[in-house]
Amino acid sequence: MRTDASLLISGYTTNRNDRPSNGGGIISYIKNDLRPVNLENIQEKYSSLNIETTIDSITLNRYFNKCKKLIIIGVYRPPHTPVSWFSTFDELILELLPLGHLMIAGDVNSDLLKPKIYPGKTFLKSLKLAGCTVHSSEPTRVTPLANLKSILLLPLT
Repeated sequence: MRTDASLLISGYTTNRNDRPSNGGGIISYIKNDLRPVNLENIQEKYSSLNIETTIDSITLNRYFNKCKKLIIIGVYRPPHTPVSWFSTFDELILELLPLGHLMIAGDVNSDLLKPKIYPGKTFLKSLKLAGCTVHSSEPTRVTPLANLKSILLLPLT
């Protein structure tokens, strides 16, 4: 496990959520000037339900879609996670929606270039629930030897 000091970036606040076993985890970096606030209780609740996430709130100086708060969700969904993961993720979305506009960033291992099959189809339903839009149709992962292209990792607002 890396120490907090080894992961610090000057001028940024970190929110780190390590896996309890098998290494890894998720970390988010938000510019200090934005004064992020970790929503620790919600983050811990969903971590205990196997949603690897970081959850932070920032106050917007100007209203963004008539919303004063932006909730930034960093999320990782390992490959081959049970379908029930999305139900729990949807519960998280519903809990956060009253707090502000949502921005989701991370890797949910759901190919959005295949929107009619699982897990891409299911993730798109979650994004709709969150009121989020996919801002790119360009692949974020290209595997040349297997001729595979997929959108797996991007910020969604």
